[in-house]
Amino acid sequence: MSRWEYNQRESVRRSEANWRAENPHIDTEVWEIDPAHHQIYVSPKQANLSDIKRDFEHRYAQAADFVTMVDERPENAIRIASISDKNWSTGFAGTPLTVADTQVLLAGKFPDAPLLASAGPDGNGSLDYAFEAPLPDGLWDEIKVVLEPNTKGMTPRLVNPQPLESQIDERQAEGNLFKPAKLRCQVPEFVAKDEAWWFDEVETLYEGRLSPRAFGFTDDADMACYVDASIWPTVDLRQLLLAFDTIYMTPPITDGSAGDRFWETQTIDQTGLLQMIEADRVRLLLSHPEERYDVDFLSRAQALNLRGVLSRRKSAAFYISNIVEMDDWFLFSDPALRSDLQLVIKRLVAELNISDKEVAAWLFYPRMARRNSFPYTMSQGLLGIQGFGQGRHFGDSLHRITGKDGRLEAMTFGTQVEIARMLDATFIPPNSPNYVTTWHEPMRIIGDRLNFFRHFRRGISARWATNERRKRKESATLLPPLPLMTFHPAATVDDVLAYTSQTSLRRKGRSLITRLAELPEEERRQELDRLERELYEDKLGKRKWLDRRDVLDLSAPLVSAGTGLPLTTFLGAWDMLQSILRVARRAPALDRLVEVVEEAISDKVQINDALSFLSKMDPVATIRKE
Repeated sequence: MSRWEYNQRESVRRSEANWRAENPHIDTEVWEIDPAHHQIYVSPKQANLSDIKRDFEHRYAQAADFVTMVDERPENAIRIASISDKNWSTGFAGTPLTVADTQVLLAGKFPDAPLLASAGPDGNGSLDYAFEAPLPDGLWDEIKVVLEPNTKGMTPRLVNPQPLESQIDERQAEGNLFKPAKLRCQVPEFVAKDEAWWFDEVETLYEGRLSPRAFGFTDDADMACYVDASIWPTVDLRQLLLAFDTIYMTPPITDGSAGDRFWETQTIDQTGLLQMIEADRVRLLLSHPEERYDVDFLSRAQALNLRGVLSRRKSAAFYISNIVEMDDWFLFSDPALRSDLQLVIKRLVAELNISDKEVAAWLFYPRMARRNSFPYTMSQGLLGIQGFGQGRHFGDSLHRITGKDGRLEAMTFGTQVEIARMLDATFIPPNSPNYVTTWHEPMRIIGDRLNFFRHFRRGISARWATNERRKRKESATLLPPLPLMTFHPAATVDDVLAYTSQTSLRRKGRSLITRLAELPEEERRQELDRLERELYEDKLGKRKWLDRRDVLDLSAPLVSAGTGLPLTTFLGAWDMLQSILRVARRAPALDRLVEVVEEAISDKVQINDALSFLSKMDPVATIRKE
């Protein structure tokens, strides 16, 4: 095949889209000289070509494509439409697909078809596909429609069936990448159905036509918390029932010690956990391949409560629907503000002495996450957030400023905070002596940022701003993951569910825990002593509270993360917004942006009686002894 017959249009469009995903502040245009020769135009007003040309051509352009980046529009060329944000997944056009990727794609789109065994060019303009068995009549025509956007001009051709190669035909989990349900060991039936559902609905997700409410997973959750038991032990779930209406949990995986560590921290067994799921007080969110969990337990839980388990595909889809909605409503995603924000970026780069990509990753994060989420979540589900989320950006800032590499840890806890935000839940950090509590402050800042992206939108920005101003006058709160109560040995799961069924009771529990968390350590001990004396006088018995010396020190410097150095560029949402206003007010050309932001943000927490809460909980739980 000659160069002129080789059609690289779709792969170039995808390469350009992938570059825009990491550079949401720069606009590009795709120009076609001929089907095998393209140029990506960037206005010199937006970026210096020498700064970005190598980045695109070496990290994003496919090696077989003849494409270059320019700062002058080419003559005698036609402009090709770029992939829009609403069409990011349409047809999987231009997505680099390996044979394994194509196998997963076709197995998802056509679950009743035999599996793809091999694919490759024949050297004469055809791309040959072989399946493990003959295809049903008429199915090949449907499959070709899916394949053609990714064949680079070659003609898809069906050849004789071939047996699956041994390295492909492994009936077991393979890391955290998705595999066809047929090649996975004993996955529950609902998981296989959700696999097919994903490929039917993924285009709808990016078009914004499937809202988070459509999933029903967070319906009637009220005050909720999220714990990740797949890696670290967590506090006894009964403790969380005292303060929260709903507990979202990523369950422990069974192929390692995480599962054992989880059950060592609990005084309930699987039967008790199933009772909590059936009562709709616990809902499971899966982020690892389902076969890494107890699949029999997942099946029973899903049978007891249809919204009690969200599969790996559905949880990834739920995340995407949240990100798309966030981007559609985020104030800084408004096209009318784009040129003003591009100028703000240049001014912040000069003021903070950091790269434009680092500032853009903050200003346009919802758009950045929307664009990056497709390839990552398609291959890894929620774990793909590590590749583009706020944790990654914090880890990069930490490494740039201090030279210390905490990127893996930052990506892990950043993903957990993003999942909690997606669920509108409070994240409960791990309860383990091996867990580094200095990550708490970065977690809080990431949570603040995500709240900003979610709430700095048309109609409710003032509410977010009012809350931020209030927080400036009060201590920041991070709910400690330590037990508040010791349960009586005879207390059953039914007892706990019954006594925590009152919303007013859980509200008092939340208030007590939040109030204790906000106090400095010395004042916290004094308050615990006061409660202890009052409880003694109330004839509940004199007992001592657990010493909480390892709870987050709220007086720690901003984002120390074990380094002792403040990460001044990884600012919280309010601080960054004030930085934007500060530089914008210096430029008359940005008066419109200042006016829009100021208009958007213009417009003591009640404490319940802790003693009353403790008294009512006494039939089930008592104050923890040392």
